[in-house]
Amino acid sequence: MRYQGKPSRCGRVRYQWLGVSMAALVAVLLAAACGSASSSKPSAAASKSGAALKVTTIGYALSGPANDGGYYQDQAQEIKRIGQAAGIKVIVDQNADPNSAAVFEDLARQGAQVVIADGSEFTPAMMSFSKNTAFNSTLPLMISGDPPVASTYATAGGNELQAHFMGGVAAGLLLQQHGRNVACDVAGLNVTFVKNAALAMKAGLHYFNPKYKFLSTFTGDFNNAALAASASKALIAQGCYVLYPYLGGAIPAALNAATKAHILAVATSFNRCGTSASPPIAMSILYNPAFYLPSVVRALELGQIHRGQHWRLFSVGSNVGIGAVICHPTAHQTQVLNQVRKKLATGAINVPKLIGSNVQG
Repeated sequence: MRYQGKPSRCGRVRYQWLGVSMAALVAVLLAAACGSASSSKPSAAASKSGAALKVTTIGYALSGPANDGGYYQDQAQEIKRIGQAAGIKVIVDQNADPNSAAVFEDLARQGAQVVIADGSEFTPAMMSFSKNTAFNSTLPLMISGDPPVASTYATAGGNELQAHFMGGVAAGLLLQQHGRNVACDVAGLNVTFVKNAALAMKAGLHYFNPKYKFLSTFTGDFNNAALAASASKALIAQGCYVLYPYLGGAIPAALNAATKAHILAVATSFNRCGTSASPPIAMSILYNPAFYLPSVVRALELGQIHRGQHWRLFSVGSNVGIGAVICHPTAHQTQVLNQVRKKLATGAINVPKLIGSNVQG
């Protein structure tokens, strides 16, 4: 099962969220009504005409704090922003227990027609809640790149494997630019979705140049700063020049180690290019749910998401922000990344086939 051993995970980084204007948000909401040809298509059942859902209240469960300045806060701010623009009440439950169905039961009792979980770490709680007939009128939706493991809830997510593949290509471009040959990933627990992110990034790096080296290590803890710093220093000692932290609260420790060693650092889950980031960032790997939440909410209002379906997997070609960027790219780097994005979006590059697994965060 996809959720086996899955903790609160990558992207829980304490950085300031980059917002968008209300006008831009409304525009995105309107555009989402038309769908996106470049995102993966909904299942046949999901494509059937469904009755519009009267959404007046959405419950949103976060497995971390809503003020972390990063992954969780991005989602909390975005779902509230959408709610304000659309006249929908939003209830955010932060630091929620992913093993407790009471999380979703409480949200449903507060009037939520839809309860959303921020990741598949909530699968145990979602499974229990979604099978409770007392809440049949509430739609359970989990943010996940994988299909539901039961027919009682729905999923929708971003393609992290494609994002990390692009991240590997971007890392290769930076190595080429600086005359280096080693990129690395310092991660938390050694579980499938974390390993697959590393494998996807390695595949992207080797797609660009098979002679480049990719090093990865697992600290066993997403939030332990001491372990992250020690692991990062060990990777740097082995020649790592582009360091990516697939961590949580320990991300600053890894990035600080990169800065002290004067190597290039990578931002996790959202774009920090063009900001006065400290430490400075050379590239970003992008897959935060905040990118596609406007499309999800619009689909909910149109009755397009149903129990038992993986409604949509937003690819790097979906124009919502999934992928990877170099902060100060050359014309050549931009051209290469655009070519890779197109191949990923059209299926010419199949990341699950390359790494032998489709499990992702």
